[in-house]
Amino acid sequence: MAVSDHVPVLVDIAIKPPRNRKRMKRSSYIKMDEDAMKDPAFLQEARRVWHEGYALSQNPITAWTLAWGKVQRLYGRRRAQKQKQRNEYNTLKKAFGEMLIKAAADPNSVSPEDFRNLEAKVREGELQECEIARRRSRHIWLKSGDASTRYFYAVLKSKQNAEALTTLHKDDGTVLDDEGEILEEVHRFYGELFHQPTITSSQRAEVQACLVNTNKKVSREQNLDLIRRPAEKEVETTVKLLKTDKSPGADGLTAEVLRASWSWTRAACFALIDEFWKTKSKLLAERLKKILPQIVDEEQTGFVEQRSIVDNILCLKLGQELAGHSQQQALFYKLDFVKAFDRVQHHYLISTMEAMQFDPHFIQLTMGLVATGSSKMHINGTFTPAFRLGRGVRQGCSISPLLFAISTQPLMGLLRKEEREGRLLGVNIPRGGTLLHRFFTDDSGVAITTSPENFENLKRVVERFETMSGAQLNITKSVIIPMAIDPNTSWIRDTGCRVLQQGEEIVYLGCKAGIQITEKDIARDLSNKLLRKLSTWSNRLLAWPSRVILLKHILHAMPVYQFLSLGLTTSGYDQLEPICRDFLWGSRGDGKAKCSLVAWKYVAQPRLEGGLGILPFHTTSAALKMKYVAKLMTGEKSEWAQIIKYFIRSELQRRAHGEDYRWWTAEEALLLMPTLTLKDSPTSKNLLKGWFSIRKHLRLDLTNITLPASLSTNQLVTVMKKYG
Repeated sequence: MAVSDHVPVLVDIAIKPPRNRKRMKRSSYIKMDEDAMKDPAFLQEARRVWHEGYALSQNPITAWTLAWGKVQRLYGRRRAQKQKQRNEYNTLKKAFGEMLIKAAADPNSVSPEDFRNLEAKVREGELQECEIARRRSRHIWLKSGDASTRYFYAVLKSKQNAEALTTLHKDDGTVLDDEGEILEEVHRFYGELFHQPTITSSQRAEVQACLVNTNKKVSREQNLDLIRRPAEKEVETTVKLLKTDKSPGADGLTAEVLRASWSWTRAACFALIDEFWKTKSKLLAERLKKILPQIVDEEQTGFVEQRSIVDNILCLKLGQELAGHSQQQALFYKLDFVKAFDRVQHHYLISTMEAMQFDPHFIQLTMGLVATGSSKMHINGTFTPAFRLGRGVRQGCSISPLLFAISTQPLMGLLRKEEREGRLLGVNIPRGGTLLHRFFTDDSGVAITTSPENFENLKRVVERFETMSGAQLNITKSVIIPMAIDPNTSWIRDTGCRVLQQGEEIVYLGCKAGIQITEKDIARDLSNKLLRKLSTWSNRLLAWPSRVILLKHILHAMPVYQFLSLGLTTSGYDQLEPICRDFLWGSRGDGKAKCSLVAWKYVAQPRLEGGLGILPFHTTSAALKMKYVAKLMTGEKSEWAQIIKYFIRSELQRRAHGEDYRWWTAEEALLLMPTLTLKDSPTSKNLLKGWFSIRKHLRLDLTNITLPASLSTNQLVTVMKKYG
C-alpha cells in the first residue's frame, strides 16, 4: 500500500489502479485517515481481501471492484472501534477527575499505583484527541490541496501572479518591460555580483595582520578531528539530520528513503559519501559546529552554539540605559552591508581560514563545496544562462552560515586592535569592561562614544574591511541610534546615515529599537502581530479542539522572542490575553466575540486540574527569563551581564552606609535580597522580576547540618549555594 503524508490517501493494494476507470462500477479511490495506514492489522486484512478477489477473477478490474466494498466495510468497522475508544477515553477522564477530588479530600484513600495507571491512560487518550484535532484543522487543504481541483489551481495561479516580474528598474533610471531584456539584465547583474576579482599579496597580508594578536586559532587536535575519516555511525547520524524531502545526491533519492532503507544501503552511502553533496556538507558542518565557540569571538552570536540572538538586543537596550545613567554620550551604529552573504570573496575566506590555522585539507574540502558551483536565475518560468560563483556562500547550505561567521573574524579583530590602541572608544562599563561591538551574522552593530574623530576611525576600519573582503556598506541604510546625546548634533547629521529621532523606531534583529520606546508601543506591536495572524484564520471553519491547538502551539509561541528581549509588565500582558480569549470562544455573525463560558484563569490551568493547558503570557515570560538569571548567578562574562551587575552594585551603594549588603557582590544580592528596585534600568528590573517572585518562596533546608553560632556574609552565601 502506498502511504501519503496527508490525511486523504489512495490505498493501492498490490498493484496500481487500472487505467480503464470507465469500466469500473465504483470509484477506485478510498479515502482513509493516517492511523488506518499505520495499522498493521488493517493493512494485512486489506491485502488479504485484494489477493482473494484477484485469485478468483484473475482480472484486476473485477478484483478491484470486489475488494472495494470489503475494504470499505473493514474501514467502517475500524471507525466504529475508534469511536468506542473515544467513549472509553471520556469515561476514563471522568473517573480521573473523580479520583482527583477524592485524593484532595483524603490522600490515603487513593492508591498511588492506581493513580499513575489511570493518569497514563488519560494522557494517551489526550494525545490521540490532539492528533485528530490537528488533522481536522487542515480539512480544506487536505481535501482539495493535492488533488487536481479548481481549488489547487487557484492557489497555484495566485502565487504565480504574485511572484511574476513584469518590469525592472535599472540604476540609471531605465525601465525594462521586455522579458528577454529582463533576463539579459538579471544575468548581467548577478554575473558581475558573483565574479571573483584577483587577489593581491597586500590583501592577504592585511587579513593576516587582523588576526595576528588573537588567540582564536584552531589547535592541532581540532584539525585532526575535522579531517579524520568519517565513521559509519557518523554518516548514519548525518543522514538522519538531513531534511526529509531533500535529496543528498544527484540520483533524486530523498533522505527519507535512505533512512527507511538504511539497513541495506548504509554500505553504499558510506562508500559514496563524496558524491552526496548535502551529506558531505552536513557532516563537515556538524564537525565545525563543535569547535566554533572556541575559535569565534563571543561578540558573534550567529549560528554559534550556546550563544543567543537575545544577547545582542539586551546589550543594545542595557547600553542605552547605561549611557544615560553614567552620563556617557554615545551612539549605536547599525551597519547595513549590501548582500553580505553574496559578496564574501572566496580568496578572502581562504586567507581567513589560513590565518586561523585551519588544516589545508579541510580548507580544500570546504571550498570544494562552496567555490565549485554555478547558478541560474529563474525569472517568470525561464532560466538565464549559467554563471560561475566566484564569491559568496550558498544560503541553504549547512556549512555556509558557519563559514560566514568565520569571515567576520578579521572585522572584529580590526575593531579590537583600534580599541587597544586608543583610536576607538566604546561605552565604558564601570568595573566591567567595554561595550564595543555585537554581531549576529551580517547584522552588525558598533557602540562608540560620540566624537567626530571616533566616528571617522570607525569608518576607516569598515573601509579596510571592505577592501580586503569585498563587502560593501550601504551608508544610506545604516542607522545611528543616539545614546544619551542630542540626535540633532551637527556632525552626526552630516554622517550621511539615518539618525533616529525621539519617538522613531527601527527593527533590529526582529525587535523594535529606538529612543525611549514605551511599554505601550511594545504591547501595541505585539497585539497587531497576533491580530494579523488571526486574520488568516478568521474565515476558516475551525473546530473547538483545532482552536485550542492553534492557540497553544502557534499564537502563544509568536511573542516568546519579544518576551525575552523586550519584556512587558502586567498591564502589557493584559492587552494580549483578550485576543486569545476571543479567538478561543469564537465570534458571532456580526464579527463580535461570543461570551466567554469559562473565566480565562481557569482555562489557563493545566489539563489535569481542569483547564486546557494554555500557559498565561506572564508565566511563559517569567520562565524564559530564568535562563538569564541563572547565567548571572554562574558568572556570565557577556556585556549585558556586566551592565546588570553594574546597576545592582549602584543600587547597593545607594543603600545606608551601615548595612552589610552595601559590600555584597551582585550574585550575593540576587541570592539573599528579597527584591531590588533598579529604577535606572527597566530592562534589568524586568529581567529579574520573575526571579524575585520565585525567590521569596525559597527556603533553606538545614536539616542535619551543623552551623557555627555566627556566619559572615560570604559563608552564608556559600551555604545558600550548596543547600538552598
